[in-house]
Amino acid sequence: DRMFQCKECSRESRFGDYPHLLSNGIRCPFCFPKRESKVELKICKFLNSLGIDYIRNDRKKFGFEVDILIEDHKLAIEIDGILWHSYGESKYKSIDNISKEDPMKHLIKIEECEKKGFKLIRFTDQHIKYKFDVVSSIIRNELGLSKRIFARKSEVREISSKEARDFIENNHLHGYIESSKRFGLFYSNELI
Repeated sequence: DRMFQCKECSRESRFGDYPHLLSNGIRCPFCFPKRESKVELKICKFLNSLGIDYIRNDRKKFGFEVDILIEDHKLAIEIDGILWHSYGESKYKSIDNISKEDPMKHLIKIEECEKKGFKLIRFTDQHIKYKFDVVSSIIRNELGLSKRIFARKSEVREISSKEARDFIENNHLHGYIESSKRFGLFYSNELI
């Protein structure tokens, strides 16, 4: 990594030492907005549809960038592109030699947000692209916009492998894992 100091704002930034950085030019992340992310814009459009106020690419609140900050709800959202937030070899040989980020960076961000009373939730670009219904449900729940169901009005029942698979594939970011016993929570005879 290389440290650079901006000539405009005098802040220092760390950049990975990869070949295209110098050929494309170094831009201060504080003075210049980053390129638009389609998946980030999809989340912003969703928040707009809910009437939620947010700040994009905030760097002031925590001392590091948060993709989407919803101050009224003490919520921060990070969207991680699989390619740039991964470790080890990839099918893109040109980036394998890049000094990729510290794996502890994500945990540190979560802890720093918690210190200021914020919850940080993370999604990958793949979650947003392929499981947006689940992502939007999680965000809606974190904003307190989900329908509440009380435990005493529901019942637990054992369910089949097919019922469990269908439910989990439609309602969980990471999908189904086979298990020997499966239970579901039912409300008005519907698996919830």
